[in-house]
Amino acid sequence: MYMSKVFTLLALFILGFVGGWYLNTHRTQIDQFLTYYPCKTPIAYKIGRIDPQFHLTQEEFADDVDQAAKVWEKKWGSQLFRYDPQAELSVSLIFDGRQAQNSQISTLEKKLKGDDQKLTPQLAQYQQLSADFKQKLANFNTEVASWNQKGGAPADVYSKLFAEQEDLKKQATQLNNMGTALRQSTYDFNTQVSQLNQKITVFNDELQLKPEEGKYDPNVDTIEVYLAPNQHEVIHTLAHELGHARGLEHVLSSTAIMYAYTSQAITPSSEDMAALTEVCQPQSLVKKELDMFSTVLQRLRHPTQLSK
Repeated sequence: MYMSKVFTLLALFILGFVGGWYLNTHRTQIDQFLTYYPCKTPIAYKIGRIDPQFHLTQEEFADDVDQAAKVWEKKWGSQLFRYDPQAELSVSLIFDGRQAQNSQISTLEKKLKGDDQKLTPQLAQYQQLSADFKQKLANFNTEVASWNQKGGAPADVYSKLFAEQEDLKKQATQLNNMGTALRQSTYDFNTQVSQLNQKITVFNDELQLKPEEGKYDPNVDTIEVYLAPNQHEVIHTLAHELGHARGLEHVLSSTAIMYAYTSQAITPSSEDMAALTEVCQPQSLVKKELDMFSTVLQRLRHPTQLSK
């Protein structure tokens, strides 16, 4: 009986020693097995709907999304996103009233710029012709007054002065017609400027109601971009929403990609990188599974959240 207990204790000691040695030797492998690396696997995305009113091809938009992904990847040093036509996450261009207004504003601005480029030299020419006409008229009146003081002009001089007078009348008619046309053009130009200002006011009011240029919805795995005034801003919006898809929240710096309001930033700031580093740090695999289970339970308790 005594020997049996001794052997049992010895076996447990050996087992504990071997087990401790194994755990210590293979601690790295075990830690890796029980650790989750959030950013080790790139997030897959696909190109969804592209409204034709944006006048962008699928290839062009796909290239914009790729550039937006590389905004983060170049700074992070490894791949964070990848294109996969079978992916759950879809990235789309959705045309709404704000984009329509923005397109109208852009069209009107281009027209006004073209009209201004035409109108400005026309006004300068009119001013120069008016100044020349006034000088010619003053010279003509001075010469006529001089001959009147002398009692009249000889027949040849009179004929010359009469021809000059008729030519001045023609120039005056041409200047009047030109002035009338320029006044109308200027009126039309100012009217269009007023219309542009009105459209900009309406557009800004719309932005107050719907300030986001894009939106990431984790419940349905979508990124939707609503405004595409230029490629630079599209890439910024996509980078912002991809950041959300990667788990990043808004930051306070106005120069950051993850700033809550619209900016032109397409280079991650120190605040952006700090947020990404925090999101990507190794986590407990057990905690991750428990968090996922908790999320599933929450959605089951509140099914209406799935439709938001």
